[in-house]
Amino acid sequence: EAFEDGARTFAATLLPVLDNLERAVVVAGETTDSALKDGVEMVLRQLREAFEKRGLTAIDRKGEKFDPGLENAVMQGAPEDGEPGTVCEVFQKGYQMGGCVLRHAMVKVVPE
Repeated sequence: EAFEDGARTFAATLLPVLDNLERAVVVAGETTDSALKDGVEMVLRQLREAFEKRGLTAIDRKGEKFDPGLENAVMQGAPEDGEPGTVCEVFQKGYQMGGCVLRHAMVKVVPE
């Protein structure tokens, strides 16, 4: 149990690295340097594969009913954004590992 707690803590410390690599891929795609983009994508893919092997999964529930156990509502949408009580936009993906939430997703929710 202590090992799993340590693994979750370590994975949580690497989540900002994952976020920044995802941002870097977007920015690298806007440049003409395809080698840079390919290199960043390769590192991102390897990090995702390592996380997947440890059972880390993303919380990205756009269009689904808001769940405060998985998401933090940081903004309220408009009624035309979707069904009442659902997530209409994800600002930051959340992650869970072994059924334990490491980071709640930051979302925008349609008011009920």
